[in-house]
Amino acid sequence: MGRPRQLDGYALMMAIALIGVLFVLSLALVYFMTAQHSLLRKAEDTSLAREASRAGVDFALAQLRGDPNWRQGFTAFSPLAGTVANLTVKERGTQLQLLCQARANETSASYAALVRPAAVLLHNDFSRDASQWSQPGSLPIVLLGFYLLNLSLQGEASAGDPLWTDYEADFKLLLPQATGISLVVRESPAGDYVVDYSLLRGSVQLIKEFNGGRRLLAEVNRRDLQLPHHFKILAEEADLTVSLDGQKVISYRDPEPLKNGRIAIRPLLNLVTLVDEVTVRQVFRVTAQWRP
Repeated sequence: MGRPRQLDGYALMMAIALIGVLFVLSLALVYFMTAQHSLLRKAEDTSLAREASRAGVDFALAQLRGDPNWRQGFTAFSPLAGTVANLTVKERGTQLQLLCQARANETSASYAALVRPAAVLLHNDFSRDASQWSQPGSLPIVLLGFYLLNLSLQGEASAGDPLWTDYEADFKLLLPQATGISLVVRESPAGDYVVDYSLLRGSVQLIKEFNGGRRLLAEVNRRDLQLPHHFKILAEEADLTVSLDGQKVISYRDPEPLKNGRIAIRPLLNLVTLVDEVTVRQVFRVTAQWRP
């Protein structure tokens, strides 16, 4: 009769042990679920913080595109729900460093960019003088708000810095009837690009001068006696774009581009050309982006 009681005691101990094992497993499961939830929350916060830091830099880039002089940065900005971002702007020579530090709950992330802002490199409306220009044989002459390229000019009138790289050159000028003009960008000892507009020929040509030779890159038929003429020449990396009187006329990508140089003007047929206004604008560019 004693044996069944021993079995009952053994069964009770096994039941208690099983309950203990289940309790431990339950605790382990709760810990695992809690840890997994924490990891998922951490991953979500990390992703939010990273996206917020990049969004803050993108916001700053948009500000700089609209206002090249913007330097304020920002604090306590919320580019994404549940995030806070602070951005600082520091000048690094001719470039700007943008650093955005963002936080989502207890997780933080940073994103940085190096920017070359748009800037006016040269502007002449010739209301007083043309002192920024050099020409062979005589001094620059300004008459009634125009830069006078006169009969004695041999070669070209040039201005700017040989180290200029990517820029848009904007020319407004009056041409004698039935002649034309040559406008030069990235002019340097290595070579240059010439936009040659001839009313006699009836076309606009893009020419590359290199190693003592001239090569025609592109040509489009165009003859317009409208006065004044307004030229825009964009040189950005390997791409060259020419616009005449508000209309894009030439787009060309040079597989072996000339990388830098100043601007110049060459009157055709040694006739008088009146230059009304010249502006050169540096091209806005993000030169580097990274996570510190």
